[in-house]
Amino acid sequence: MQATLRSIRTGKSSDVRFSSTEKIEPVPMISKKMEFSYKDGEDYVFTDPENYETVTLSNELVGDARNYLVENGGVTVTFVEDKAVTVEIPASVILTVTNARKASAAIPPTTCRNPSRWKPGYRTGAAVHQDRRKDPH
Repeated sequence: MQATLRSIRTGKSSDVRFSSTEKIEPVPMISKKMEFSYKDGEDYVFTDPENYETVTLSNELVGDARNYLVENGGVTVTFVEDKAVTVEIPASVILTVTNARKASAAIPPTTCRNPSRWKPGYRTGAAVHQDRRKDPH
């Protein structure tokens, strides 16, 4: 059997072959439902709604999920040995349009190719249901 393993400490991946008789010890992981609280410089702060403990995660760990974070929005953070290793966001979120080109007679709304801009968490402007699986932003 062949597998690609990723080190939680370093983030490096490597391909490893195992014989069918080798036993693999599973790594204990804990997944917690948390809420996105706020951005602190380059980092993101999440709160456990049960005990109000916070965890600050780096921009690198949050990755592309940052494009879909909504204030007080739910996420799932997975921990290994008390260290956050992944952030999962819901399949869809509600985002708000903050900038969009107005349609004109020459460019009707259905053919406008200028991408609209949206910002998570704000209540001004039109709300848009965004399925992140269909639009990788």
